[in-house]
Amino acid sequence: MRTESQQASASCLSALTVKLPAKLHPVFSADYVRYRCAYGGRGSGKTMSYAQMAIVRAYSSKVRILCAREIFNSIRESVHSELCYAVEALGLSDYFECGSNYIKCKTTGSEIIYAGLYRNLDNLKGLGRINICWIDEAESVSEASYTKLIPSIRSDDSEIWVTWNPERTDSATRNRFIINPPQSIAIAQINWRDNPWFPAVLEEELVELQKRDADAYLHVWEGQC
Repeated sequence: MRTESQQASASCLSALTVKLPAKLHPVFSADYVRYRCAYGGRGSGKTMSYAQMAIVRAYSSKVRILCAREIFNSIRESVHSELCYAVEALGLSDYFECGSNYIKCKTTGSEIIYAGLYRNLDNLKGLGRINICWIDEAESVSEASYTKLIPSIRSDDSEIWVTWNPERTDSATRNRFIINPPQSIAIAQINWRDNPWFPAVLEEELVELQKRDADAYLHVWEGQC
């Protein structure tokens, strides 16, 4: 069954213009699942899609969203700019306050915050209620980080979103969500050709790399390890 937050999000989706590639529709239209994951190569649109869905959730009901990476040295090494852009793209600038290192929804009281996992795992317990934890660039997340983080995201109906570009066949992320996936998961592999808004300038780079280095092309653009 859908949670109240999901039902509110579905209502908001019908009123907002969200650019979501078809391959990601099942990930976010699924009834409650603990994990919503997407992986693949560059230019797939997965980061911006997740950013838009995070803003939709924050706009539709009061939630606290943690955006995490394994290594986080500054706000520039986060999805903060993508989230702020999503606020504008959805026409919701009047409803959100985008600070230098946070985002708040003025109407619902939702809050989006950021953290690095490697140096802050022991402090995550002090963050309080987290409804959604979005782990971006998750390829580099260690098993030790997952082991500590996941039990800390324990609010009722809380979700963990994971996005990554594959690199290693033995990564902790690949093992957890592809090789030995949890039961409660919605996951999609998505690449550049699945993105209806794939820009022409990136297509030129794609073609050039494919001609110069076929193996690098498969990794960068087709999401192969």
